[in-house]
Parts: sequence; C-alpha cells; structure tokens
Amino acid sequence: LLIWRFFRLCAVLDDIEPVENMERCMNNNYTIGGFWRSWHKSFNRWLIRYIYVPLGGGQGGLVRRACNILLVFTFVAFWHDIKPELFAWGWLLSLFFLPEILAQHVAKREPLKSFMASHPLTASWLIAFCGACNIIMLKIANIVGYSTGVEGAALLIPALQTRQGIMFAMEYLLFMTVGVQIILFVADTRAAWAQPAPAPRPTEPESIPK
Repeated sequence: LLIWRFFRLCAVLDDIEPVENMERCMNNNYTIGGFWRSWHKSFNRWLIRYIYVPLGGGQGGLVRRACNILLVFTFVAFWHDIKPELFAWGWLLSLFFLPEILAQHVAKREPLKSFMASHPLTASWLIAFCGACNIIMLKIANIVGYSTGVEGAALLIPALQTRQGIMFAMEYLLFMTVGVQIILFVADTRAAWAQPAPAPRPTEPESIPK
C-alpha cells in the first residue's frame, strides 16, 4: 500500500492523475469480488478489459463465467511467478468465487428478495455470515499462495479435526461474522450521512392582526 501511494504521489506531483489502486482499506471488504475491485485497481481494470471481457465476461451462464474467472486467475498467477503454490492460489480463488456467484444468482429471485426485505435483521446477519466465509476463504488462498504452500496448508486439516480445532474454527467464524456486521453498520451509517437533509416544509404566513 505504501509503495503504491508513494509512486502515485510522484505522478500527482508531475501533474498526472493515475488510478487510485487502493480505494479503501483491504480489511474493509467482505466479498471476494469487492476485494479484487479495490485491490490494485489499475491491474484489475486491465484484466477485465483485455482478458475477462474478450473471453465473454459474465455472459453465457454461470459455467462460462466461472471458466473465465479461472482463466483470469491462472494468468494472474503466471504474471506473479511460475510457482506451483501461486497457481494453487489462483485456482483456489477461482473456486472460492463460485459460492459468491451462486449467491448473487439466487439473491435475484423474488421469494428471497421478499424474505430479505421483510426480515432485515435476519438478512443482515445472513449477509455477515456469508461475508465472514468469504474473508476466511481469501485468507486460506493467501496462506497457500504466499505462506505455507499446499503442503503446509494440508497440515492444518488434521489440526482442525480435533475438538480444539473445531472450537477454534467456530469461534473464529463468529468473530469474523461480528466484524462484517460492524462493516455493514458503518457502511449504512455513512450512506445515511451522505443523504441530503429533507427540505423544510413551507410554513404558513402568520396572519396580520387588524
């Protein structure tokens, strides 16, 4: 983040206005799509313009969209370096995109939209829970790609099968769900503050006593 901002500062001092590569803090994202739209935004735009859209983008159904995302992240892994763990990172991200794509597809159906509108509290916690799962999946992919690799990440599976591991996973999921709920609350508060105040009603002129 500091590196990107430093070079952006140099460009601005030269009277050049480049794309803001980090529009918001990377921790202020609870969807995988939202994270990648705000992370290294200039590179993200290039990927969309020259790879994702020519492949068909989101047209052609869910399977076609998933395949296009897989090809994009395969290229991103290759762009970073030719390492097995980076290809595993890209393929995991492509896999973790699928629940979000399916959720977006299901959320457009009228019965679910009506349920969410009539049960705002339940809808808020459901979104927070799904957002927490997205954050955890992003962390898993980054652990595989940039930390332990596939072999090291596989060592975590036996640990999570123990009683302590299960309790830790449940507590961590609860913690992340509450965190996403805070993100949603802050976003709603900012949106409410951004709305213009309603214009005051015109008052009736006072009658002039005779």
